[in-house]
Amino acid sequence: MGRPHKPGFLLDFAVTNSILSTLTHVSRDEVGRAVRELVAKGIVQRLQGRRLLVTDPSKLVGPRLVAPVAKLGLLPYAR
Repeated sequence: MGRPHKPGFLLDFAVTNSILSTLTHVSRDEVGRAVRELVAKGIVQRLQGRRLLVTDPSKLVGPRLVAPVAKLGLLPYAR
């Protein structure tokens, strides 16, 4: 679905609120608000073609999960 891309992880496909809402079982409106908040905080960047760059993947998981998730290679640039 995505690939490591400094400084984070690139979702290299058209990421729509509808797709995210289906994956997370959250309404599209709520997904839109969450994505806007993540963009405002600099955790996610919107790219051309509806792609997203997650600039700090470690901020998308709880603090206790950062180390185990990084160990699995899912946070290639964990801080």
